[in-house]
Amino acid sequence: MIEWGSLELPELDYWEGGREVGKHHAATGLIHRSTGLGATHATLRYEERGLNRELLIYAPPGEEWLLRLRITGGNGLHGRIAAHLGIRSLIFDLPPEESVQAELAFLRDFGQEYFCQFTPEPGFEMPVWTEARRDAVVMMIFWLMDGSAYTPTMTDPYPSTVTFEGDVPDLFLGTYRNPAWERL
Repeated sequence: MIEWGSLELPELDYWEGGREVGKHHAATGLIHRSTGLGATHATLRYEERGLNRELLIYAPPGEEWLLRLRITGGNGLHGRIAAHLGIRSLIFDLPPEESVQAELAFLRDFGQEYFCQFTPEPGFEMPVWTEARRDAVVMMIFWLMDGSAYTPTMTDPYPSTVTFEGDVPDLFLGTYRNPAWERL
């Protein structure tokens, strides 16, 4: 079970991934208990290091597939906050303490905006998707992008969103709000 601020997420737990050479990366990360899907941060394959984050989604036991999710959008936070406050720059127009407080307040009220595309890793096919699997992937994205990135036991989930776009299965197309935040 994962604790995120005042919430308990019994559907998520920590896991240690397999180490079968050539099949997938050795990893630790999350497991979604009811679907068996796993997720972890991935090493970036693209040169825009720092502009994106990548995650790996692992198949449940008995299936052989591996997906790479490419997530963008989190880096525009300071610009979004500055626009919301009507200032030119969060960093240059506010003292450091006010800047930190403005960021925390903005995250509590509006959250992050992420955009996601994904593809199977080389040698793997796209898996069969269900709503339960999609919802598990969405939940794991928010934990890996928001929950584990901050102080999860001290901060409740943010009302962040993720928008799936591009060549993703139809079941994913659209924007989803953090389901953990919706439980508050």
